[in-house]
Amino acid sequence: KSTVRKKEFTLEWEAISDANKTSLENHHNSDYGNSFSYTHFQTSTAYDVVYGEDELTFTYLAPGWWKVKVILLEV
Repeated sequence: KSTVRKKEFTLEWEAISDANKTSLENHHNSDYGNSFSYTHFQTSTAYDVVYGEDELTFTYLAPGWWKVKVILLEV
């Protein structure tokens, strides 16, 4: 038998607004541990994924702007 290796997606944003930061945090907090659909931006292929980290880490850039990296794991 062979198994297909699950994909890992690392998404990085160099600058997101406060509003987008809040939306991302809310989604992570409400859906952590639950699978959701992620559509790959280059291939338009949809994957069922979960967050790969317990907490998101944001880096403050300037008033109203943040940098973030998110890891998604295919389920």
